[in-house]
Amino acid sequence: MMNRVSSTASALDKMVGAILNPYEVRFVRSGNELDAALRLRYDIFVKECGARLQVQTPGIDRDYFDQYCAHLIAVDTTHGDVVGTYRMLTPDGRRRAGRFYMDELFETGSLRIPSDNIAEIGRACIHPSARSTRVLMLMWAELAGYLRRNGIDYVIGSASIPTTHGVEMAMQLYETMSVGRKSLPRLRVEPKVAASTVRTNRTGTFVPISLPPLIRGYFQMGAQICGEPAYDEDFDCIDIPLLFDLSGAHSRLAKRVMGSSSEFTRALSPA
Repeated sequence: MMNRVSSTASALDKMVGAILNPYEVRFVRSGNELDAALRLRYDIFVKECGARLQVQTPGIDRDYFDQYCAHLIAVDTTHGDVVGTYRMLTPDGRRRAGRFYMDELFETGSLRIPSDNIAEIGRACIHPSARSTRVLMLMWAELAGYLRRNGIDYVIGSASIPTTHGVEMAMQLYETMSVGRKSLPRLRVEPKVAASTVRTNRTGTFVPISLPPLIRGYFQMGAQICGEPAYDEDFDCIDIPLLFDLSGAHSRLAKRVMGSSSEFTRALSPA
């Protein structure tokens, strides 16, 4: 009888756990899963955000770099749909690709990173039905586990501020948030099209812009701004180049996430 009760309680715990945290976060295992991630990107970036992307396959956001990237997904296990994704260009992937995605928008020749062990992250998005801090942090924890296991010293990427109310207003937000957050001069890039030189025709009253949650989270984990923003015409946003220095044992990302990514993941999951 006790074994039966214990088994029933265990099954109930699993059911409750699946309801409270129905997300499985992992790297893609098949072409179908990758297509689902690329389809999610299209739905978010094009349909929701209005990006003007050149696509070869209708409904799929795929570019040159995807073939060289490791793709992380968050799967809602209640129905099996991919509800979140990130991509990471590993050091080996970057060597095969011949460049970073960041090179599309920035001149990186002046970037003097004292290591070849550099990863690039980007193309992050979450479906509206799953858009929460929990899902984002679960994906960060999985990425952090990879970075720790593979001894990555630096992570680069860019984060976007939408220009819904004009480039000028997005730049005002950048100027405010950049204070005290810029990297050393040797760790900086130059925008190919500086957002500060772009003028928009949008008119109207000033609308305060809040810091996007993704950028806020990056700053909380110690991201440094490694250059002036570039204007991304395809996404109609300003892109801020970011760098994480993981080489120091005392880096905030190493302390908060990388050093205990498994414990971090468990803390976000139901007991």
